[in-house]
Amino acid sequence: MYYDTKNILARIYWRLSIMDIVLNTEAPTAKRAVTRTIRIDADIEEHLKKLAGAERLSVNALINNSLRRLVEWEIYAEKFGSVTFPTPLIKKIIDAVPEEKIVEIGEGPGKDFIKEFVQYRYNTLSAGNVLKAIDTIGSTYGRAFHAEYGTEGHKHVLILNHDKGLKWSMFHSALLTSIFKAIGIEIKTDVTEHQVIARMQF
Repeated sequence: MYYDTKNILARIYWRLSIMDIVLNTEAPTAKRAVTRTIRIDADIEEHLKKLAGAERLSVNALINNSLRRLVEWEIYAEKFGSVTFPTPLIKKIIDAVPEEKIVEIGEGPGKDFIKEFVQYRYNTLSAGNVLKAIDTIGSTYGRAFHAEYGTEGHKHVLILNHDKGLKWSMFHSALLTSIFKAIGIEIKTDVTEHQVIARMQF
């Protein structure tokens, strides 16, 4: 059965901020800006102008986005040995792995990576920090899936949408079940070829 996100949106109240859904303690606040003068190489300046034009952004916004990616992801990705592969290659590798092995990898190395990342990045292994890590690693910067968050009654709902097939869903279902079990939270997942829906209560 395929879960239509648009239909789910009709009956779930979706929140704009992950902090609202996992902690519900902070009201949205504008980020404080500071002014800093830096020197950059001339060739970088030319690349920035071209990229800014192509993306319809100001050079300032492009630089800020790049620096945010650096401090939120790149420094941690380097420490944990993360590498980037094209999606078609990832799909080929996944398709070559037996289903039972995919689940085993999700429950073991996959869970361990998230756990270590959370403890290093946020210091505390909690449900909120796990969800923030999943958003950072898999959705915002890793592009492994597109994550959506919401509530359904008293339950938190996490939906991962992707285009990498059933085994990719099985891997993330096993990873989510295992990592949340490690912090004492039971979750239920529904898996399809292009989607994982996880429901949990905490």
